[in-house]
Amino acid sequence: KSIVGVFKSDGAPLVLWCWICGSAAVEMEKCSEDEVRQKVTRALQFYLKDYVVPSPESILRSTWFSNRHIRGSYTYYNESCTDMNAPQNLSTPVVNESNKLVLFFAGEATSPGNFSSAHGAMESGYREADRIISIYTK
Repeated sequence: KSIVGVFKSDGAPLVLWCWICGSAAVEMEKCSEDEVRQKVTRALQFYLKDYVVPSPESILRSTWFSNRHIRGSYTYYNESCTDMNAPQNLSTPVVNESNKLVLFFAGEATSPGNFSSAHGAMESGYREADRIISIYTK
């Protein structure tokens, strides 16, 4: 009931990504790696009744909730966010009274195609760095 998505990893056929959300994700962070391994194996076995699910050799998990800088959050877009062009609006720089760009915004929420991801955050950082470079190299 806690795993909301299971995805294969491109280029790594023996790797699965399991998405655990909400309070279950918070609880998962408190578990040992062995407990997480057992719970994930049990959950996958429940849905794949006719297949013997081996226990993972290793796991890698985020601890976003326990990280005092993140606290478990990432962007969720619904249809109205898409209709309002939320990523573009969030990434619009602030201009001063002289019409100079003075404040720039990066982060996964400002990425139109890769929100809710580390690579979206990184991509947006490059975007804003390029924007600043173009201002100072004119």
